[in-house]
Amino acid sequence: EEDIVVQTTLDKDVQATAEAAITKAVLTYGESYKLSQGAAVVMTLDGAVVAMVGGRDYGLSEYNRVTNALRSPGSSFKPIVYLSALEHGWNPNSTIMDAPISINGYTPQNYGHEYYGEVTLTQALTRSLNTISVQLMQDVGPQEVIGLSRRLGITAELEPNLSLALGASGVPMMEMATAYATIGRGGVAVEPFAIVSIKNSKGETVYEQPSERSARQVVARGLVYQITGMMQSVVQRGTGTAAQGPWMAAGKTGTSQEFRDAWFI
Repeated sequence: EEDIVVQTTLDKDVQATAEAAITKAVLTYGESYKLSQGAAVVMTLDGAVVAMVGGRDYGLSEYNRVTNALRSPGSSFKPIVYLSALEHGWNPNSTIMDAPISINGYTPQNYGHEYYGEVTLTQALTRSLNTISVQLMQDVGPQEVIGLSRRLGITAELEPNLSLALGASGVPMMEMATAYATIGRGGVAVEPFAIVSIKNSKGETVYEQPSERSARQVVARGLVYQITGMMQSVVQRGTGTAAQGPWMAAGKTGTSQEFRDAWFI
């Protein structure tokens, strides 16, 4: 019934940069990859959303692909599988055989049909080897990986089968960003938010974001450091080298459905 003033967490400069980046990517790669849309979210490690681009042009489509779209995260889901393996006794230097496999008729293949023999888990994640992720999923069990996903902030329905290791279940971009932010925060749970405060026309505060953020430790800090180091290798020498900058970054790429979905987190 009255005017209100809403203070958000959005940063207009970061927002403008994100919008420009999505527009440039769609215009640059749209024809060759047959794509017409892109989306982005930028979140600080305490969950504050500083930029959100739900699509290339709000005038053409009001659909918010960050919050509403269920997209296959592809290999960007693998760090969750690897982190679950670390919880079950594996370590970054554990070795495992990369070779063609078939499990109850399921025959995942590596990109380009390349296989590297005995590799460490760090090497396997750096090269994003599908066979290794599936073997780890089989070892720890899909339910364990789903349980870890829930602790990291993913609430989307996840199919409890081996293909989940390759990101076959659709997950909103916001939830994937939340999971990565939880890792980036040292295993402390992250809850995304975009509103700092709401005041009425008299200047009275009718809502204020709690200043005390959650401090629930949902993954052991030591294991988070290990998976972070493995994801730094992805950016330094693996599938994520395009994300190198003047700072140390940890991340993971992901593609699915012949590049219909292409991720970097």
